[in-house]
Order: sequence, then C-alpha cells, then structure tokens
Amino acid sequence: MIKLSFIVPVFNVEPYISCCIESLAQQNMGNDNIEIILVDDGSTDGSLKICRKYEKEFKNIRVLHQENKGANVARNLGLDCAVGEWICFVDSDDWIAQSLYRMLLPEMDKNWDIIMYAYKKVYPKKIKSGTKIPTYLEIYKDEFRELELATLNRFRSQKYNISVINVVNIWNKLYRRQFLSENHLKFNADMPKLQDLEFNLNVYKYAKSAVCVDKELYYYRMNENSVTHRYQSDIIEKFNIINKSIERFVKDNFSKDMEEAYYERIATHMRTIVVRYLCNKKNEKKYFVRKKGFLELLETEPYFSAMKRVDLSNFPFKERVLSIAIKYHNFAGCTLLCKLEEILNAYRY
Repeated sequence: MIKLSFIVPVFNVEPYISCCIESLAQQNMGNDNIEIILVDDGSTDGSLKICRKYEKEFKNIRVLHQENKGANVARNLGLDCAVGEWICFVDSDDWIAQSLYRMLLPEMDKNWDIIMYAYKKVYPKKIKSGTKIPTYLEIYKDEFRELELATLNRFRSQKYNISVINVVNIWNKLYRRQFLSENHLKFNADMPKLQDLEFNLNVYKYAKSAVCVDKELYYYRMNENSVTHRYQSDIIEKFNIINKSIERFVKDNFSKDMEEAYYERIATHMRTIVVRYLCNKKNEKKYFVRKKGFLELLETEPYFSAMKRVDLSNFPFKERVLSIAIKYHNFAGCTLLCKLEEILNAYRY
C-alpha cells in the first residue's frame, strides 16, 4: 500500500530538479510506501530528460508529460494518477528533509485531514528558518475559520497567523487524498497566480481536523528569478482574475472579519502590483506613464474600496509604510521605497 504520493510539477528547472528528486527518492523509511509523480509541463530545457533518467533508476518514480498548461493543471494530473493515502505537493526548485516521511508517519496513521510542518528559506549564501511552529498544535472544525482569515492576510492578529504557521502555501502540508477526493478539491486551471491561496481557502472550508508539527521539513528556495519574485508586466490582468475568485469565496462565506481580511488581501495585491510592475526597475515605461496608471488603478474597484477601508495596523512595518504611500496616492514615495527594497534584495540574493 502506498502511504504517501509526492506530486511535483516540472517546468524549466534543469539546475534544480535533481536536488528535488533525490530528496524525495532518498526518504529513509524505504521507498515501497512512497510514490513520486513528476509532471513535466512542456519543459524546453533538459528537465524532462533528467526526470526520465530518475524514472529508470527508481521504480517508484513516474514521469507524466503534458503540453505547457501551467502548474495547476500539472498538479491536477498528478492528483488524478496518485494512489497514496496522503498527498504532498513539492515545487520542483525546492527539496524536502530526508527525515520527512519518518517524522510524519506517526501523524499519517491518525485521522487528520491535513498535516502541517515548518520550513527553511534557502538563499544563495545562507539558509534561515521560515515560520517556526512554536509547539505541536491540533486544529479542529471551529478553528478553520481562523485559518481562512489568516490565508487572506497572513499578518493579521489571528490565532494562526504567519508568526505561528504558514497557512497559505501547499508545500508545507500533507493532505489526506480521500479528504480531497470526497470534497472535490482540485486546483483552478484558470488561476494565474496564488494557486496555493485559493486551493487552501477551499481546503479549510471543508476540513475538520489538522495537526501542526514543529519540525522544519521543507526547504523553500528564495529564487529571485522565480514567478513569485520576478518583474511581471501582465500582473494587473492576472490580479483581475484572482480578485474575482477571492471575492466569490468571501461572498459565499461572509462575515465582518472575512470582509476586513478581503480588503487586506486586495491591499496586498496592490502592493504587489507596485513592486512587481509599476515601480519595478525593469519597467521601461516613462515615470509619468507609470504614475498615471497607478492613479487610475486606485480609482477602480476593488482597489478603491480596499485602500479606503483597510486597517493598515494589520500589516507589519515594511508593508504598512508602502501601503500608506499607496493609500495617499504618493507614487514618488512608492518609487523610493521600491528602490530601497531592490538594494536590500541585492544583499539577500
């Protein structure tokens, strides 16, 4: 019987994929209980060739291939083929601790819907702890509302915010496959960004039990060239799609706290647009053109209402300062803050 299925969407990660696969293949409880599903999403580099090589070497590795349709579709394909009792999603430029299976096996034998764990952030010159779960935590049905709110804004003063556990991402969690199947939980193929956020909002809506284990078992690579960090000229259009999806969820699960968290999420999207596009050093548009786009965007929904109503005290200092500049339409201030952040990033990466 397969206990754990690893699902890895793969796209143009030739420098990193071997490290990822080896960390999965070398779990120290024996591979008969583990399957590894590598879903190549139409890679144009040597990623697929590397995956095929490992498939020949390890009997528990399966390689699936599709034309480029995105990570969401790749993960869904992996889910359709998985037979393990538990599902673990791994990004192809990251890796897991060799002891993950052994450390989580006692929890896999219990009746949880979700198992969460801590992680480390990997920079080119150092490795730092990410969110460190302070202690062993059990979460039951009535508390999942708190996880939904923290998913919309991980910084707000919720019981399970980012200081306790990363509730947003999928890669620091195991999901019981039967739970996903019974509740028809899959990834939205049309979601261009923040796939984890939408997926987990729906997971927490149906979950009845979860456990948080205070062990750092995932290594998240802080890659400046990854989708989440690079310049994105189409980010406004992407957020238009994302905002509508989140708005539907909030309307279906409405409360005052949920509305507040929604505005905080939209304010976060506005900051991301500023950092990744409008004030990004790679944006070659003239300053006055970018400023005009900034001011026009702030007059459109949902950004107009969000920046008017958002409680900025629910953000930490750095995010709060940029949000203040945005709220008061100070594009020069946004530009200066983004330049300072780029200087700091040069030291981080």
